[in-house]
Amino acid sequence: MTQVSSGGLAAIGRAEDGALRLARNAEADLAAFRTRLQLPASKTAVLLYLTHLQARGTSAHMLRKRLRQLDAARTFDGQQPWSADPDVRRLLRGLHHERPLRIGARGQPLYRELTSALVDEVMCPTHDQRRWRTALLLANETGASSRALTVLQWSDVRFRTDRVTIHWRILDHSRMDKESVVRREQAERTFEAMRDLWARAPDRSQPVFASERGASDYQRMWTVCRALPPYNHALGRRPRTSPDDLDALIRSTTEPSSEQLRDRALILIGFAAALRTGEASIARIGWFQEDSDGLLLDLPRRREVTTIPRGQGADCPVAAWRSWLARMRRQGAGSPADVAFPLLRGSVILRRPLGPAGLNRIVSDRAAAAGLQEGFKFTNLRDGWMRDAIRAGISTAQIAAHADLRSMNSVAVHEGRENLLKHNVASRLGL
Repeated sequence: MTQVSSGGLAAIGRAEDGALRLARNAEADLAAFRTRLQLPASKTAVLLYLTHLQARGTSAHMLRKRLRQLDAARTFDGQQPWSADPDVRRLLRGLHHERPLRIGARGQPLYRELTSALVDEVMCPTHDQRRWRTALLLANETGASSRALTVLQWSDVRFRTDRVTIHWRILDHSRMDKESVVRREQAERTFEAMRDLWARAPDRSQPVFASERGASDYQRMWTVCRALPPYNHALGRRPRTSPDDLDALIRSTTEPSSEQLRDRALILIGFAAALRTGEASIARIGWFQEDSDGLLLDLPRRREVTTIPRGQGADCPVAAWRSWLARMRRQGAGSPADVAFPLLRGSVILRRPLGPAGLNRIVSDRAAAAGLQEGFKFTNLRDGWMRDAIRAGISTAQIAAHADLRSMNSVAVHEGRENLLKHNVASRLGL
């Protein structure tokens, strides 16, 4: 029997550790892909993941290598490798013979599911919304004053798995403890909010409640916290407010910004109405009318009034328009002649319309922030609606009428491209 030296055994061990590390990295990348698309851990998720890699230009060799890494992770965990599944093997063989569709300067269509991803990113809480929500939760839990919260540093905060301990630099009264302990089991919302703010902090040498520019504003902190109960001398602290009152206060303090409301309405209406870039730029508030069917949009350059149906939940264009219109009216910019999608200066709504460059930048930036590829334009919302309509089996005449197409040839082009996707390998597998 051939004996292996101790050095050889060490080299084998290092190689095995490296292979396992690569396998775990591949597994983590798959998990991130599933999380982004809200997919369960299943064969379907692996098939979509491999198709996604191939569409990004991953070579056949690297696809096989990635599948081997995923198999190694499964085998290590005592599970059947993915490559043992016939559908996975069939898809991988097919991907070697399929090339991704050539994408022109127009870009890829933003299908309904991708539009939903953009809306989710738009309505994701901003840094200011996160920090003021956390400040209210912490002030209510510990009784700390606005001054104490303003000067709090991350170096004063210590995290454990079950609690967070805070050392206060300013004691507002003699009975205030120098330290506060927020236990996860007793105040989970406050604990999780603090941990989330810590995880997202770009520079932990700055104050806990610093703005994105690093400044800590006492005046703004005082404005946020003044709605909480005042200091009670008998209790020796600020009394806690009721959960319902606290939730109402958080909602009013961290309401969506004007930019969030405008961008959500713009994306949802741009998709549902199949708007051209020029149409979105010149649209006026008076051209929108709400009725029992949804929104009616009377664009002067279209031959027919466009009906925008209601949607579900956060993806409803009618509800998005209603919220945005209320915000414009609150700032005195909601007259019928005002532009529907104006420029903003911070939270101030201007009377000037977004031009094509501004519309394209909104879609491109939101898509990049949502983890989608770069290069999307506003017109890809229109393309996405038409491709979705083709998928749903809507007639060519109805698609052309809704999108105000002068020729059926445009629908035919989209139908041809959609059929290429419809008959690819992944679709034949039932995905």
